[in-house]
Amino acid sequence: MGFWENVKKVGKEVLNSALETMEYKLQELSDEKSRELLKKSPNNSYYIKEARRRGLI
Repeated sequence: MGFWENVKKVGKEVLNSALETMEYKLQELSDEKSRELLKKSPNNSYYIKEARRRGLI
C-alpha cells in the first residue's frame, strides 16, 4: 500500500469511529435536547434517526 492509500484507510476508520461516538452521545441526550438539535439542523440524518427512534417525529 502506498502512502495515500494508508491515509484514506486511516481517515475512513477515524470518521467511522467519530460517527459511532456521535450516535452513542445522541442516545444519552434528553428528548428536549434532541428536539433542539433537530430544529438547529433539520437535515442531519443522525438527528432524524434518533428522533424517530424515540418517537419524537
